[in-house]
Amino acid sequence: MNNLTQKFELHYYLKDNSHAMNAFVRNKAEKDFLEAVKRIGELLDSELKIETEAYQEGGLIEILAIVLPTLHYLSPALNDIITHYATRNTQAEALDKKIKEATLQNLELDNQQKTLEL
Repeated sequence: MNNLTQKFELHYYLKDNSHAMNAFVRNKAEKDFLEAVKRIGELLDSELKIETEAYQEGGLIEILAIVLPTLHYLSPALNDIITHYATRNTQAEALDKKIKEATLQNLELDNQQKTLEL
């Protein structure tokens, strides 16, 4: 079977048509993207090979060449998954998790108090 290469372009649209961004923010975004792609490869039980190509003019554009035998069938779904993963609100998710944990602890304390009262 021939390996098919699917190219993804990561284009960071910046405020004020800027051509610079915080390196830590950019590297975290790339790390999250690569982890998502790696996880998808693990789920598909396929070995991934990811290569980066030279920059082109126009903002910060990075083209990643991803080689995976079945990737061309999964490109639309992969794009949706990565978009969701990259745009999710992790702060809201963390706050929601803390609220749920606090609620659970409160319920456990209420149960313990009622048990002691009996």
